[in-house]
Amino acid sequence: MMEFTLARVSACLCGILVIAVLFNPVVDSYDDRAEDLTEENCVSLGEMLDSFMGSQTDECVLSLNILLPDPGTRISFSGCTMTMENERGSWDYELRHPVEADSDRYGYDSYIVLKKESGTLIIHEA
Repeated sequence: MMEFTLARVSACLCGILVIAVLFNPVVDSYDDRAEDLTEENCVSLGEMLDSFMGSQTDECVLSLNILLPDPGTRISFSGCTMTMENERGSWDYELRHPVEADSDRYGYDSYIVLKKESGTLIIHEA
């Protein structure tokens, strides 16, 4: 009976050690993937804004909760630079056209209106 109990205790200890050894690499891998996907999201959003400027449409309304990866993410505009930031970092995208925005930052729950005006992208909150 004693051998059975010792076998179970040693099996549990080995399991705990395996989990402890694998925990950090798995979490680091997840963080790296989340950061890469957020950067890709920033590039995709910037390319979408660039394509809007080349389209025949003069006005567009966007819901950012569809476009931003999580509620903690914010975007801001300065000159031709769009910046996306959250707790994992900050990413920049250089737009092809200058931007005039009515707010410093737009969040996950924002609705924004895009307009073209003489080669400039005008953004204001709806």
